[in-house]
Amino acid sequence: MNAGVAWVQLRRPGTDRELVQRADELNTAIQQGTLKEFCDKKMSENTGAEEWQLMSILFDEDTRRRLTSFVGFSREDIAAEVLSLKLADLKLDDPLNKPTNSSPKKDKKNTPKSPKREPEATKEEAVPAADGGDSCNAVDSLFGESAGADDFLGGVAAPPPAPPAPAAPAAPAPASAPLVGEAVGPNAVLDAAIKRAVICGEFEGAVDCCFRFGRLADALLLAATGGRELFQRTQERYLALNASQPFVKVTRSIVNHQLQTLVDESDPAAWKETLAILVTYATADEFASLCDSLATRLKEVGRDPKAATLCFICAGNVDRTVQIWLEEDAKTPGAPSLKLQALIEKISVLLVLDVCKQEVVPGVVGDKYAEYAEVLASQVI
Repeated sequence: MNAGVAWVQLRRPGTDRELVQRADELNTAIQQGTLKEFCDKKMSENTGAEEWQLMSILFDEDTRRRLTSFVGFSREDIAAEVLSLKLADLKLDDPLNKPTNSSPKKDKKNTPKSPKREPEATKEEAVPAADGGDSCNAVDSLFGESAGADDFLGGVAAPPPAPPAPAAPAAPAPASAPLVGEAVGPNAVLDAAIKRAVICGEFEGAVDCCFRFGRLADALLLAATGGRELFQRTQERYLALNASQPFVKVTRSIVNHQLQTLVDESDPAAWKETLAILVTYATADEFASLCDSLATRLKEVGRDPKAATLCFICAGNVDRTVQIWLEEDAKTPGAPSLKLQALIEKISVLLVLDVCKQEVVPGVVGDKYAEYAEVLASQVI
């Protein structure tokens, strides 16, 4: 080789036609604003169908309803299921489904007063009052205070909706249990007591009376009529009393707006259920952070990475979503250029979603776009 002579080596790059075609399709979808259709096409190809389906749903206007259906909680299906329930479906003949407190002997042992004997005793006490006596002990004893007819006839000036302050009883204890094992059914004395309390606006006492004698539905109804504060206390009392029922924990978190606690204590295996609750009840301001917490929890406990990915997408966390995609790509065989193309396709759609729009693109995304540009530049068209 002669000194001072320059040599130029020419290399003809190869052409990956599939890569070029898919890059053109992605570019066309971005330019024409048809990314939802692009997602649907990818979903039909069954390449990461769940991720493409979720991103397609996030383009819809009725996103929340579609999301609940996506994770298996279709409102229409569940409504139809509930409405079609029959008595036979409850399997009441099965010993496992019978209430534990249904035994009459057990109720009589644990009940201070027998619901059957109580009306007879109170009727005897109520007779003098009906004849013009000084008190109505049968009714008043249920509330533990004096509210005889003479008080009203004597000119106590108190409007029916708001009884005098001295007559207001203390707030009921949230965890107090009924005095009876089974709810007291129609009962002349008890019904008369509740009716009188309602007529004079004493809803606090009426609610407490209903609780003590097992009429929980009546208690909630009366509390709703008695004002917001009373209803909230009664609602909490009801939830505390029925805390052992599976649905009550979820309901209590929703009612008290403790969704973060619900996420923190949720079962990772039931992540779809938790996500459905967030979709249904979380506010727009807290939805993203709650989904991010759920996704982080799933990632930490080592659940299926796709579950964490879907929750990170709902949270709009592009960085964490792409990181998981990269981790999964590293474990998947295939041509690096095509794997990069598949990743860029998902990232390009992800960045257009409203939940994922960001002023500053994460560094990992920028690096991948730079790598993608180099690959495309090396292709001969």
